[in-house]
Amino acid sequence: MNGELVPKEWDELKDDKKAKNILTFGLSFDEFFHTSRWKSAKEIRNKLEVTHEGIVDVRRARKHTLVSEYEAF
Repeated sequence: MNGELVPKEWDELKDDKKAKNILTFGLSFDEFFHTSRWKSAKEIRNKLEVTHEGIVDVRRARKHTLVSEYEAF
């Protein structure tokens, strides 16, 4: 093998590159450069999901804060 990719690995690499292009196409300039350091499409997707949606506890806390602010108004 001498470090060469077999056809299956080559196809997986091409698919990952396509997925990375799709994921980064709609990002702002800053977000694009932030995601460029991540290696795989799966890693980019997971990080963007947490960044934009937050984890469940963060969303719950954010909702609670907004409701409290609204009730205090």
